[in-house]
Amino acid sequence: MNYKNFTLELSSLPLPEGYEAKNLNLYQLNLNSELAVGNFPSVTASLVLTRPEIAKFYDEIRGVRVYAADPETFKKFRYDLTDATDIGKKLFKFIFEHTGNYTQALDRALVEAQKEGVGLRFCLKMWGPEINNLPWEYLFQDVDQGRFFASDPETPIVRYITRNSAQPNVAPPDELRIVAIVGADLPGKPPRQAKWLDALEELKKIVLKLQPQAIFDILQPQTADEFRFTLREISPFHILHYFGHGRFDADRQMGCLVFPGGDVYSDELDLLLKPQKQLKLVVLDACYSAQTGLQDRFSSVATGLSRVPAVVAMQFDVLQGAAIELSNNLYHALACGFSLEEAVAEARKVIWLKFMRSEFGVPVLYTRTEAPIYLFHPPAKLTPPPPPPPQLDTAAEALAPALAAQYQKLGEALLNSDSISAQSVEQIHKELALILEMLAKGQALRETLTQSPRQQQHEELTARQTELATLPTKGTRRGGKQTKARLVQNIAVQNTRLTVLGQGLDDDWGEVKPDYTNFGEADYWQWPPQTLLSRAVAEFNKKDNLLLAVQYLQQAQARSPRNGKISFWLGKVYFVQRRYDEAREQFMRALNISSSHPEVYLEIAGVCAIQGASEEQLNHLNRAVELQPNNPKCRLGRASFYYNMKEYVEAAADFEEALKHKITPTSVYFMLGDCYYLQNPPSLNKALTAYDTFLSSVTDTSHPLYQQALSRLEEIGAELNESLPDNAA
Repeated sequence: MNYKNFTLELSSLPLPEGYEAKNLNLYQLNLNSELAVGNFPSVTASLVLTRPEIAKFYDEIRGVRVYAADPETFKKFRYDLTDATDIGKKLFKFIFEHTGNYTQALDRALVEAQKEGVGLRFCLKMWGPEINNLPWEYLFQDVDQGRFFASDPETPIVRYITRNSAQPNVAPPDELRIVAIVGADLPGKPPRQAKWLDALEELKKIVLKLQPQAIFDILQPQTADEFRFTLREISPFHILHYFGHGRFDADRQMGCLVFPGGDVYSDELDLLLKPQKQLKLVVLDACYSAQTGLQDRFSSVATGLSRVPAVVAMQFDVLQGAAIELSNNLYHALACGFSLEEAVAEARKVIWLKFMRSEFGVPVLYTRTEAPIYLFHPPAKLTPPPPPPPQLDTAAEALAPALAAQYQKLGEALLNSDSISAQSVEQIHKELALILEMLAKGQALRETLTQSPRQQQHEELTARQTELATLPTKGTRRGGKQTKARLVQNIAVQNTRLTVLGQGLDDDWGEVKPDYTNFGEADYWQWPPQTLLSRAVAEFNKKDNLLLAVQYLQQAQARSPRNGKISFWLGKVYFVQRRYDEAREQFMRALNISSSHPEVYLEIAGVCAIQGASEEQLNHLNRAVELQPNNPKCRLGRASFYYNMKEYVEAAADFEEALKHKITPTSVYFMLGDCYYLQNPPSLNKALTAYDTFLSSVTDTSHPLYQQALSRLEEIGAELNESLPDNAA
C-alpha cells in the first residue's frame, strides 16, 4: 500500500513559574500534511495527563495482561479496552482539540486518502524524552464506533527518529539475510531459551517458504563479546532479530538487552552495529526495549540505534505467546511483499483477534525515513498459476456433434414409439438422461476451467431434465407427435449450449448486476463495496458523471482492496478519462488478484496500443487467446493488432476463428477481405467472398466502408480477368 504522510512534530517547552511538577511539560505542536491544504500554525499545549496517571495506565495494562494467563480471567478481560480507550482519547485531545484547523486537516486528509486509494501514515516527530514514553499507539478518535488508528493498516502510526544524517537506502536487497539471536534466561525464572530457539526455527520456515532465496541464520546463545566476533564473521546482513529479555535500568536511565554473561546497553549495541552499513531493520522481541529515560530521548534500546533505518520494539512487557505471534505475522507479511508499516499493522490485527485486545498497542515502530520500507521483493510464487490448457475446451466443443446426433436419433425413435416395445422406450429414456448427464458434466468441467458460474445454462439443463420426464413412456404415436416440436427445440438448445460451452463468452468481471438498494447519497462512503461498484458501473454506462464513478470505485477499493473486479472497472473508467498510466496500474492490480480473466488482458492491450508498446500489447493479446481460444472478443482483439501491423496472414486466421461464432460486427468481413487481398501472395477468391459477404450484409449504402468494398471488388475482378487465358469465354 502507498501512503501519504500526516506529520506531527512535538517539541518540549520550558515550564512557566508555578506550573505543577507532577504535570508533563508544555509542548509546541506543528502539523504538516501531504493531503490537506491550508495553514496550520504552531500550537502550544499541555497534556492533561499527569505523571501518576501515566504510571497508573501502565500498571493497569500490565496487570490485566498478566492476569489473562488464567483462562477465566482471560475471558473476563479480553475485550476490556476501557483504559486504552481513555488514554487514547486524551492523547487525541492533546493534539487535535486545541485548534479546529488540526481536526479539519485530519478529517480532510482521511477523506482524500480514501479517494486516492492510499493510506494515511501518522508520522510522529518527538523532541522530548518524556513524550517518547507516552503510548501513542493507543491514539483513539471517538467518532462513530471509535477507532484506534494504529490497529488499521490504512492509518499506521510511526515514530520518526530525527537525526542529523542522510535518509537511508530502503530499497529491498536482491538476497536478504536475517540474523537471529536469543538472550539469556533470568536467574530464578523459568528457562525460556529453548522455546525462543524453537520459535525462531518456525519463523525461519515461514520466511523461506515465501522467499527461498533469503538467508536466515539462527545463532546459539552467546555473550556480548562472542556476538561481536560473530557479527564481523557474518557481515553483511539486513535484519537483526533479538528474542529474549529486556529491561530499563533506572539507575543508568538506559535500556538494555539481557545477554549471557551480562547486559548489553543501548549505547553499546549501537556501537556494535555501527559497521553494519546494510542493516535495514532491527526487531526487538524484548520487554521495555522501547522505554526511554526522562533525560535522553535516545536512551531506549530502540531509539539508541541511531544508524538503523527502522526498529520494531516493545514499549512495555510483552507476553511470550503474543511476541511469537507478532513475529510470525510480521515476517509473513514482509515476505509477501508488504511494506514494514503494513506488516506491523497486520501483526497488530492478529494480536487483536487472538490475545488481549489491549495487547495490540505494545509494539512500536521507529523509522528514520519518511518513505515506506520494503524488505523483500514480492514472491514470484504468489503469482496466480496459469489456467489449465484449453485442450479440454476443444474436446468439449468436439463432443457437440456426436451428442446432438445421438439426441436426434433417439428423438426420432420416440416419434415411432407405437411400433416399439415399452422396454425399448424405457431404454431410450435412459440414454436421453445419460446424454443430459454428459452435458451437465461438460458444463461443470467448463466452470472449473473458467472459474465462472453458468447459472443460466444450469437452469436450461434442469428444464431439459424436467421436460424429459414428460416424454411418452409407452408406445403411443400421438404422444410422439406431440413431443416432436419440443424434441427439435431441445436438440437446437443443446447444440447451441455445447457451442457456447467451448467458447466461455461470459465474463464475470465484465458484468455487474444493478443494485437498487435505497441508500442515502450523502452517506455513500458507508455503502457496501458491491453497491458502490454497481452504482459506478451505472454512471460509467451512462457516461454522465465519470468523476462520480471514480469516486464510488475508489471508495469501494478502499473498503475491499482484494476485489479484482473493482480494480478492473476503475481501470476502464480511467481509460475513458485518458488517464492511461492509472488505468494500466489498476488493470495490473486486477491481474495480481486473478490472472484468469481475458477481458483484463484485452483492456491492458488497449492501453499499450495508446502508449505505443506494441510488443507488450501482443503479449497481452496472446495471453487472452490462450485463456479462451474460442472467445471471439479475444480473437478479434489480436486480429485487429495483426491487421494494423500489416501481418495479414495471422490476422486472417484470427478473423476466421472469430467469424465462426457469428456474433461479430459486419466490418470484420471487410477487414478479412483486406487480409486476403493484401497478403503476399493474395488469395483473390477468398477476398472476393469476404467483400461480397460484407456488401450483402450492409443495409445502408452510406456505410463508410461500402464504397471501398465496391472498389476492391472491381480491382479483384480486373485482376481475375487478366489471369484468364486469352481463349477463355
